[in-house]
Amino acid sequence: MPPMSATLWQDGFFKASDGINLFYRIYQPASPKRVLFILHGFGEHAHRYEKFSQYFPDFQIAIFDMRGMGQSEGERVFVDSFERYEFDALNFFEFIGDRYPVDAPRLFLGHSMGGLNLMLLCVQHQLKGERFIFSAPCFRVAVPSPALVLNQWIHRFNPRFCYHNPVYYKNLSHCEFEILSYKNDPWIMHKMTARLLNEMVLAGKKIMDLSAIHFQKPVHFLLAGEDRLVRTEAAQKIYERVTAPSKTLNIYKNFYHEIFNETDQLRVFHDLQKLIPSDCLP
Repeated sequence: MPPMSATLWQDGFFKASDGINLFYRIYQPASPKRVLFILHGFGEHAHRYEKFSQYFPDFQIAIFDMRGMGQSEGERVFVDSFERYEFDALNFFEFIGDRYPVDAPRLFLGHSMGGLNLMLLCVQHQLKGERFIFSAPCFRVAVPSPALVLNQWIHRFNPRFCYHNPVYYKNLSHCEFEILSYKNDPWIMHKMTARLLNEMVLAGKKIMDLSAIHFQKPVHFLLAGEDRLVRTEAAQKIYERVTAPSKTLNIYKNFYHEIFNETDQLRVFHDLQKLIPSDCLP
């Protein structure tokens, strides 16, 4: 028998502004105390975040597969501009509000590339929410500078050139079960186009070039101490430039990139629960 929380998940599709169908999942308890929107990382998909409902059973939880990833339509791991991801997310937030209206504050969590997307939404679109959580955000990729320069040339002449297995799965987690799950997951994208890498780098530069970032609500950074996919020090620099009514920084020593899939993932979920106002938890 699946956990009771698993039976409360619903799947569907919504239309992006350019007409393509994007896959989404929503966890719908009887009387949600909060709404939690999740933006996933590069190459993954919504089903990988189902475990969040075990720790936040009284939250409405909504997540969608980014275009070209998971079960969403769109050219695989290719995007003409990173702004596409931003507008897809805005369309999704509006769609969920209309289709599944809940009179409750909204929280936002972005992991890796989703964290980059979330920061852009906050900075460039003044996203409104109760609090914002950045999990190992990809403000700067852990790729040597010469390789990024080479990618610029490749992108110029062949933007659809594909790098295969750009994410070495053993750099994601120390947990063998999670590693095998990722490696064998049919919805994981095990490739990346030169265009997408270039767009990620440019989007990250927009954030890194900011001297100050102002939030009107609490902000939380959850970082991996041994991240081999993104530069943790870049996220720390951005954290220092953030001003907010309150902000917290958790760095998990010896953790790899996917902190919610690490061997000691319970610690991260418990820390996340502590960040949420106590009236929201069961």
